[in-house]
Amino acid sequence: MGEPAYVTVAGKYARRIRSGDLGPGSQLPSYAELAQQNGVSDIVVRKAIELLQGQGLVRSVRRRGIFVTHRPMLVACRPNDNYRGRKRPSATSRMRVSRFSVSRGNSRLRKI
Repeated sequence: MGEPAYVTVAGKYARRIRSGDLGPGSQLPSYAELAQQNGVSDIVVRKAIELLQGQGLVRSVRRRGIFVTHRPMLVACRPNDNYRGRKRPSATSRMRVSRFSVSRGNSRLRKI
């Protein structure tokens, strides 16, 4: 089973933003146009845009549209980092992500 459609759509636009194809301040097509171009529903497009907003790549302006941010949160990698004799971390260990859950009525985070 492949990745969800909204992840595929978000990935497509994230690559275009990071490559500079969609520059800062560029407006993305409307939800309906994005849905038609990608052959998905409006709900899938809405979730994809939420994912891009969470990554800091786009921002929504009410009654105007979705725009590429001027300062996308891109990760800079310095190839000559000094690890002072320590072993350089592998790519997978640097990208480890934990999932957290918040249960209703409980303000404490629980790692899942």
